[in-house]
Amino acid sequence: KLLTALVGNLDGVRDATLVRRDESNVMVFLEDGEIGVELDGPLDPEAYAIMRAGRTHTDSEGYEDLYFEPFDRRAVTTYTLHLEDPDRRPLGTLFIDIDIFSLTESIAHERESDDSYIFLIDSRGMVMAHHELTGTDVVASLDSLPEVRHLADPVPATVLGHIRKTGELPELIETGHGDFLITVSPLPGLGESEWLVVSAVNYDEI
Repeated sequence: KLLTALVGNLDGVRDATLVRRDESNVMVFLEDGEIGVELDGPLDPEAYAIMRAGRTHTDSEGYEDLYFEPFDRRAVTTYTLHLEDPDRRPLGTLFIDIDIFSLTESIAHERESDDSYIFLIDSRGMVMAHHELTGTDVVASLDSLPEVRHLADPVPATVLGHIRKTGELPELIETGHGDFLITVSPLPGLGESEWLVVSAVNYDEI
């Protein structure tokens, strides 16, 4: 039920696989809008190795680097989470595959108005999600993502400029379109550069 809820209700989640300590597994996946279940299907040997060595609250948990599915060329990352019982005995490992394009589309649509929105950029100045890009498959290639300087919105470039100049995450920025309150949440592990989820709210609208 938990895996079905994850796949059915969280934007961008393609499938979730639980690998138990006895090396049995269950996968719940989304295909053509329908949820399917596969018991003890074939897995990469690395998944078993990660499960056997895994411990909660260690570096083996979290996001893996982005990769592209060989068939549909969708950008995907896997989130790894180790499970244990109340006595801290290992139960197994949960692998959640996340479709980055679906996730970024969801982020881009989280826009209350022109004065309150979310976007996703990296430390190089590349943009993976922004409302100006809605409806565009911007994750066709990690090497051909648009840059903040190509956006009409000055906020992403201003945020990035502040970080590069001061080495600190901004809380308030000034642009020609007004002052914006900024909240930045780093996303470690998404590729070689650091990705940042940024929330921007026009100060004058508060």
